Order: sequence, then structure tokens, then C-alpha cells
Amino acid sequence: MRRTFLASFVALFLCGAASAQAPVPPFAVVDFGKAILEYKKHAEMNSKLEQELEAVKASVHRERQRIAALKEGLDLFIEGSRERLDQEKKIRLAEIEVDLNTKLAAYEIQGRIAENLKKVYGDVADTAKKIAEERGIKLVISYNGNPITAKTEEGVKNAIITRAVLYADPSIDLTAEVVARLNK
Repeated sequence: MRRTFLASFVALFLCGAASAQAPVPPFAVVDFGKAILEYKKHAEMNSKLEQELEAVKASVHRERQRIAALKEGLDLFIEGSRERLDQEKKIRLAEIEVDLNTKLAAYEIQGRIAENLKKVYGDVADTAKKIAEERGIKLVISYNGNPITAKTEEGVKNAIITRAVLYADPSIDLTAEVVARLNK
């Protein structure tokens, strides 16, 4: 009698569970790499930085051409003369200034790239958090859904080590929704 009661109870429970809505998983995933690639604001920020980088490269090119012209003009001065030494000094100082300005510009642009990436990460994380809170999700994990494309053993090992998630069911992937909200 107890077995029949228990079997009936289990059957009733399973039937009730099957007819109810599936429970919300307590976790989800977001493919951060894919999210930032599809985030329009990220592309706009990168485009501005690329334009600035091109302007810096053009400026450096012009300066190097100017220095090359100065070097060609050295033949006009007598070897060892005060005028030639002044011209050589001017050329070397210009070369040093170009090199230092190039390094400084690269440093500044790298800093801006890092700041932009932090901002994008914050935008993705905040959007994922809002979606998670709306759905009652307690944990959102960043994962990389791209295939490993490294060509060396070390590259493959590094790609494997940095991937904490081996598999994520598409039903718990919030990436598309995060990107859609970011691009509104």
C-alpha cells in the first residue's frame, strides 16, 4: 500500500512538474568577445582611435621626411664646420623628438584603448546584470564561444587554460540579448 501511495505521489509530482514552467536556471553565460565585437559603441570608439593613430602616423611621416631633407642638405656644409655641427645637432634633436613623441602618442593611445575596453566591459557587465536581475539569475559567467585558432602548442594550451567554460547550452546564453540592449 505504501509503495502504491509513494508511486502515485511520485507520478503526480512528475506530472505536475512537467506541466509547470521550466525553472529559471540560476546561472547564464555571456560571450564577452562576441558582445564587444557586435557592440556599436565599441566599434565607434575604435574607429575614432584608429583615425587619431593615422593622424599621428601621418605627422611622424612628415617629420621623418623633413629630417631626411635636412640630412640631404648636410653636403652643403663643410665637414667639421660650426654650421655643419649645428645642422647635425638639429637633425639628431629632431630625430630624438620624433621618436619620443611617437612613443608618447603610442602610450597615450594604448591608455585610451584600455580605458575604452574598461568602459565596454562595464557596459556589458551592467547590461548582463540587469537582464539577470529581471530573470532571477544569480550568476552570469563570461565565456569564449569561438573555436581555438592558435597554430602552436603553446597557443592552444593558453587558449585552453583561459577558457573556464567547456560547454554552455545555448538556452542559458545571454549574449544576443545583451548586445541587442547595448545597441539600442
